[in-house]
Amino acid sequence: NSLKLNKVEIMKLASWAIGLLLVFTGVAQASAVKDVLGVWSLDEFYYVGEDGGRIDWCTGAHGLISYFPRHMAVGINCGDKKTLFYSGALELDAKKNEVIHRVKNFSDPSLATVFRRKVSFQGPNHLTLKGKMADGREVVLTWTRLEKFSYNDSKFFGVYELVGSENAMANGSSVPFCAGFYGTIAFTPGGHTYVSINCGAKVPGTVE
Repeated sequence: NSLKLNKVEIMKLASWAIGLLLVFTGVAQASAVKDVLGVWSLDEFYYVGEDGGRIDWCTGAHGLISYFPRHMAVGINCGDKKTLFYSGALELDAKKNEVIHRVKNFSDPSLATVFRRKVSFQGPNHLTLKGKMADGREVVLTWTRLEKFSYNDSKFFGVYELVGSENAMANGSSVPFCAGFYGTIAFTPGGHTYVSINCGAKVPGTVE
């Protein structure tokens, strides 16, 4: 397989600073919300019941969420084979202390929407996100930080948008991976990565 990529987000101090200044209007609020940037490991994922009680989203949930200045991705797997994955554009709303996920790639069509998540921290390395799922039910997700991005001048780290994909055939020719493909791939300084690709010609909701 061969992939053709365009870099859409560079992990350099200047790029991050410019992106944040465009979004944030209050210095004190910005310093809190921007701390989501990095990679986080899932601790808990549950619905809030009508009586305020906790209902686990699945059995054995585990996964990661990655926040770049303008992009995000989340992937969650469960012991009962239930899965959730989506990626897309990220907005940071300092006034409401929220992150906004504008989904572009997804594992299920019901996830192709916009999610708002209220942000709270329990120390520098523990994050809680609260909001609604696509079905309107209230959820709570708690996370532990795995990586806080370091600023460097590497040309490799960052987010790339997929612009081409081909499979090499036995006869030496190449064919497109699929029709109507779109997606992103990201690399972090700490060694984490994600890749998400959807295809117009495949069954809706599939992610390669």
